[in-house]
Amino acid sequence: MPTYPTDPETHPANASFFAQLVEDASQMAPAAFTEVALALDRWNRFAEASALTLPTLIVWGDQDQIVSREATTRTLIAIPGAANLEVLRGVGHSPLIEDPLRLAERIIDFVSEDFAGFDAIRSMVEDDEDS
Repeated sequence: MPTYPTDPETHPANASFFAQLVEDASQMAPAAFTEVALALDRWNRFAEASALTLPTLIVWGDQDQIVSREATTRTLIAIPGAANLEVLRGVGHSPLIEDPLRLAERIIDFVSEDFAGFDAIRSMVEDDEDS
């Protein structure tokens, strides 16, 4: 069973951050949650995805309880010939919050494959890891 970054025992540095996120979310008007869900339900992401022509990275956490593997795969297929899927093991719906370093490393790797000039960014990430 994976551990989640919201668990203060396994990720103590994140405990106060996640507590603040929960507190902030609890202050939202209930209608906001409903309206966001309705808007997402109406949005045809597949039509927009088919218009993408640049190399595209789709990142999905294998513990995501909001977006299914099937929906992620359909999105991947909708992008004509330019999509790559990165599955982050042990991560849920918010990799930017749950594992930002791993996400940043994967984005840098992806961008470096198609664009020059990202060695300096990679070096900064590696220097942060060594600190």
